[in-house]
Amino acid sequence: GTALGSFGDKNAGLAKPVLIAGLGLAGTDAANYALELPAGLVAAISRAPLALTGLTALDRTYDGSTVALLAGSASVAPLAGDTVSLAGSATGAFATRGVGVGKAVSVGGVSLAGADAGNYTLVVPSSLTATVSPAALSLSAVSAADKVYDGLSTAVMSGLLGGAVVGDIVSAPLVGSFTSTDAGAGLRVDWTAVLAGADASNYTLATLAGSTTATITPATLSYVATRQTAVAGAPLLLGGTVEGFLAGQTLATATTGTLSWSTPATAASLAGSYAITGSGLSARNYVFVQAPGNADALRLTPAFVPDSPAVVTTTVLTAAVTAVSVPAVFSAPTFGRVLDVTPTLDFGNGNGFKRINTAEMTRDEIAALLAARANFKRRIFADSLSRLEQDPTLADARACRSQREIESGSCLVTEALLKEVQALREAERARAEAAAAAQAQAVLQSAAQSASQAGVPSAAAAAAATAAPAAAPLRVHSSRVIEAALPTIERKYALVIGINKYADRRIPELQSAVNDAQGVARALEQRFGYEAEVLPDASRESLLRALNRLAVEARPSDSVVIYFAGHGVLLDDKQQGFWLPADAHAEKPESWLSNADINRLVGLISSRQLLLIADSCFSGQLVGGERVQVASGVEASTLLGKRAAVVMSSGGDEPVSDEGRDGHSVFTWHLLQRLNAVDAWRAGSNVFETLRDAVRREF
Repeated sequence: GTALGSFGDKNAGLAKPVLIAGLGLAGTDAANYALELPAGLVAAISRAPLALTGLTALDRTYDGSTVALLAGSASVAPLAGDTVSLAGSATGAFATRGVGVGKAVSVGGVSLAGADAGNYTLVVPSSLTATVSPAALSLSAVSAADKVYDGLSTAVMSGLLGGAVVGDIVSAPLVGSFTSTDAGAGLRVDWTAVLAGADASNYTLATLAGSTTATITPATLSYVATRQTAVAGAPLLLGGTVEGFLAGQTLATATTGTLSWSTPATAASLAGSYAITGSGLSARNYVFVQAPGNADALRLTPAFVPDSPAVVTTTVLTAAVTAVSVPAVFSAPTFGRVLDVTPTLDFGNGNGFKRINTAEMTRDEIAALLAARANFKRRIFADSLSRLEQDPTLADARACRSQREIESGSCLVTEALLKEVQALREAERARAEAAAAAQAQAVLQSAAQSASQAGVPSAAAAAAATAAPAAAPLRVHSSRVIEAALPTIERKYALVIGINKYADRRIPELQSAVNDAQGVARALEQRFGYEAEVLPDASRESLLRALNRLAVEARPSDSVVIYFAGHGVLLDDKQQGFWLPADAHAEKPESWLSNADINRLVGLISSRQLLLIADSCFSGQLVGGERVQVASGVEASTLLGKRAAVVMSSGGDEPVSDEGRDGHSVFTWHLLQRLNAVDAWRAGSNVFETLRDAVRREF
């Protein structure tokens, strides 16, 4: 017969038993045998695939979700006689939420049900696609902001963007442009918009351009009068500048009219402060105001009323002409300009601020002299001060970029570079000390061996081998050094600067600055044991190089003194001072040395005890707002355990140019007297108190 197999039921399953039927034995001897059918036969019935049909996917507009819309009626077709149906509702989904054409749609949400559902696998359609189109955004309330005239057509725009899905990153930056750059009301502004942001590709913007109106108000120009001091009744030379021009405009290109300056002061006016007012100009795009400083830009000092005409002629005229004399050199468009500086004074053959014995002058004579000198200097430095008003950092030295540049004198050492250099030097010092110690140990061992061979007791030899070398004596310059027990100070160094002569012959020479510096150096060396480096008539490069080196070399246990005598300049509005090196140029503030740089360098010097003495015009600007006086009875150890930077300055006028005694300025002569009178340690701030009182009594 033919073997027939059968399962126990029709359902899908694994390792289902199989029964064999349809076979028997035949033949002559068949009766002698019994047929045994195989047992344990198994086989599997797999689930049949059942396709889901009747659905289509619909196109839609972007809404920020992955939902896909489906249409139609889902159905399945099982084998005849089977009971199978669908459970649930069919749903569609895109793989991503962004816009796109023909995006694949996956189907879910349904499953098979019924008695025979377990015999089938539901197959969802894989060919469904649909398109997601960009959503439309709206732009409303578009406006341009009014602005102050700046010479540019740029307009600042604003608007409201609506219709975006919450959480989406999309914006519509507006770019606006005035059709006219001149000041005016109701000016047309054209604008354009673009979509931007991570989700911008999912949107469209119907309106991409348009126009609106806004106002450009005039900018402000300031009449800035040149501050001056004059003797009441003397002729006045008024002047100033106009500041605030924009977009590269100048007085010639942006204004009409004639600039003029006036003051209510007359030849009969009393001493005091008066306004200097600018006028005469008009401009389409600007309005004019008076600078705040114009209100008291003119200072009249009392006229000298003599006891006898002869005294006035001799004293005042000689003092003024001698003190403010400059060489009659030719002028060029960018150099010179001395013939129009002080037309009310005669010129001699010299160009210096001569020594004046103020003890022989009246108070009014001194005031007139100092006013003449201040006015003279203000005119010489007018161009530089005007540039510094716009950019007060012009005199600042650039930061050094490498260790090699520190010695160039063209830059200022930085804190980071200083740490780098000091770390290298400490490493070199440690290596040198280790090598010296090793060499000393070898010498001591050799000496001990020699002593042993010579019969020296072993205890004495061991003591010799371990004894510390004698400390090197402190370098001093005179036997008059005070022997004060201040053990925390290990080294004393002074940088002493005095400048008499200037390469720019318009800058008045001084007569006592170098002598002052040399006198201070002698006192510090012979009286206190400092090692003093004197820089007479030093250039800016020399000053920066020396100050950089001081910042690199100084240690916390050192005592450092810096002294400067020479010309100084003050930027009135910024209250910022400057030292003038010997190579300073009157019209190039880049050749000056700013107090800001000096303060930065002082801050970098690591010595805990530092004294800065400045006998220079306006050196008081080096001092901050806080003044500290040390009370009496304080122990030296208390002060030496902290960092102290003391600044002594001669103030804001020109005492450096006046004769005190012995060829020194009033300030420095009294400073030397105070230093030579010190018989024990003194706090620098307390020394200054006595110095200040002495100068006030004499000057």
